[in-house]
Amino acid sequence: MKACAAVFGIVLGVIAVASPIRNSSRCEAAEGAPGPGRESTSRSSSLGASLQHPPEARLFDNLTRWRYRSGAQHLSCEDVCKKEPKLFQVFEMTTPLSSAPDDDDKVPALAKKVEQILDADGWNKCKSIDTESGTFFNTYSKDGRLLEVRQSYSNGVGDSLGITIAEQEMKPTAPLPPNVPVSITAEWKTFRNVQLGFEISYPPDWGVEWVAAGYGAVRSIGDCYQENCLIMRLATDEYEGDAFQIAISPEKIYTGEPCLPGTTRGGTVKFTPSGQPYSSCVVSTAPPRKPSTDYAIGPYPTWADRGEFSIFETCDRRLTLWTTVGDYRYQFTPEGSMLLPNSFEMKDVYRKILSTVKVTPVRLGTVADHPAPPVR
Repeated sequence: MKACAAVFGIVLGVIAVASPIRNSSRCEAAEGAPGPGRESTSRSSSLGASLQHPPEARLFDNLTRWRYRSGAQHLSCEDVCKKEPKLFQVFEMTTPLSSAPDDDDKVPALAKKVEQILDADGWNKCKSIDTESGTFFNTYSKDGRLLEVRQSYSNGVGDSLGITIAEQEMKPTAPLPPNVPVSITAEWKTFRNVQLGFEISYPPDWGVEWVAAGYGAVRSIGDCYQENCLIMRLATDEYEGDAFQIAISPEKIYTGEPCLPGTTRGGTVKFTPSGQPYSSCVVSTAPPRKPSTDYAIGPYPTWADRGEFSIFETCDRRLTLWTTVGDYRYQFTPEGSMLLPNSFEMKDVYRKILSTVKVTPVRLGTVADHPAPPVR
């Protein structure tokens, strides 16, 4: 089994470069991988079970030399943002990775043979995904069974083909994100920035992970190299868990000033009527929208932008909330497991934190009052 772990540690490390690893799998058979009509027995005493070789795998056994392993993976023919995919115990067969050009040429031909076999055996292609990063996924179904074919291209690492066969549905072991109602107590902490008229409170297990504020302190937001801005992370821990990204910047960055064409030696650029560069203006502005009624940032009218992106078998949702008071926009982007499954509903703790926001209107000064810092 040590040899198994070593071989697959290398293989998985290489696959991680070629395409994302979506689910953790355990190596169960690298030595003595089964040929047609043979089962492979696990050499791991902790697993204590044989690596099952499903009938579907036998359709492809003679096509090439495969590596075999078992694991768990979500599979579905549905749009995973509309319907949660099921979790299955799966059997995976993958081609060994190689940087030899001749081997790369064989992968498309092998993928074509797999497609022909599936078609002849009555499998229906129900979903296709092109990641636009060199990996393609096709999901097939037949009589309630699911199978996925993955084709990956990677310069210098080698192309690969993988087949994932759903064997048995599994119940997720991870609990759903908790949505226990939270009470605002005297133990809650408060962050304030007087210059931007901003105040927010948060539970004791949250904290300010980092903050950048002031004139010239935030260059990643529009023209904040010459305006007073703030960007910060309020979170339960540094990398994982619940968090808010908070950004405070002039509303004009988003609504913009009318732009005028201009030219420089480097080509065509745009300027505002006051002579500011294009970074502080926009070509067009969107018509004002009615505030969102789903969430509330303190007592202020609140807007929300929602977006979702489904790839592989997960749904990636984005939610940005903001309010405008005075000349500034106060924007909040929740992170972590802030959304309940297959919805845009935030957990109660996010709502309660937003309810504590207090803003005193701040008006913009002039560039003369606050000149931009020198370029370093």
